[in-house]
Amino acid sequence: MRTIAALLMVLVAAGSASADTVLTRKAQSVRHVKIVEFDRARLTVMDSQSGQRSQIDFADVYLVRVDGRAELNEAEKLLSLKKYDEAVAAYREALGFAGGGWEGAWVRVRLVNLLARGGKLDEAAELIVRLAEDIPEWLIQVLPTRGEIPSDEKAMGAATATLVAARNKAGSAETRQALSRVLERLGINQPNLADRKKVVREVTESELLNFRRPGAWLDQWAAEQLEAGKADQLLATTETLFAAAVRADLPGILHWRGRGLSAAGRFDGAALELLRVAVEFPQSPYAAGSLFYAAEALDQGSRQVFAKAVREELVRRFGDSTEAAVAEMVDGARRTSGNNEK
Repeated sequence: MRTIAALLMVLVAAGSASADTVLTRKAQSVRHVKIVEFDRARLTVMDSQSGQRSQIDFADVYLVRVDGRAELNEAEKLLSLKKYDEAVAAYREALGFAGGGWEGAWVRVRLVNLLARGGKLDEAAELIVRLAEDIPEWLIQVLPTRGEIPSDEKAMGAATATLVAARNKAGSAETRQALSRVLERLGINQPNLADRKKVVREVTESELLNFRRPGAWLDQWAAEQLEAGKADQLLATTETLFAAAVRADLPGILHWRGRGLSAAGRFDGAALELLRVAVEFPQSPYAAGSLFYAAEALDQGSRQVFAKAVREELVRRFGDSTEAAVAEMVDGARRTSGNNEK
């Protein structure tokens, strides 16, 4: 049904007035707009009549049609029809016609996802390097996860060589960091795939292989590990889950990995993992809790100024949450204590 809707949208839009169109994965059509930006993993569109701007998450975009861009429109159509090999060829052609601004990054991101999910990570590697230079801050948000990439030792080996070499000679710290995060996401700096499939005693292999959405199962199990003082066990399991996860799994896994690091006394690392949840997955149910525990980790790591800033962000974004209420109490108590000491 979605493919038919996408095709109809393309055919109808082809005869419409000069404007861009975005079809979301909920089959909602955003029409009579101009795509003006692709940044922070979001498309920004401007209404052709009112001039009002709105944003659409990359993960929610199913198809775009851009006025005057026949090559890109053909590639998007082929992608919607699941003609992946033809879509790859079409996106490569579209890349040669991509104008300035958002279009080049969009086409490269589409290509990387198609190639990587098609088991051609080696062909995607050079594109990833270019994206690490162009969009280092949010590249990781638009890449497939390790679990979404078919296992191919030859392709992985070639991609590894390309990505590591590029990271080592990168001209900026931002690009190096982006490529390091890509390598981490792919599990390249971890043991080989066979070793990563081994699980700790508390989680049987069958449970892990059938694991799709952490949810209540991970929450309950991870809380039990922390209560029992088994931070190392929690870290081992979340590391295994991370290597095989699809994107929808990541907020919970990163949240509990951060809390495991905090319990192990690795406070800076804990804060980094927890803040990743809030930054990369701001709509996740784990976002508020991750900000709360990130502030706690920063406090324990003697970074009180940063901890206070994170608590303020928690209250600003999630003012109605229990975590925000507790954060306000903590800051209030500290202000009172400071006044009493004076």
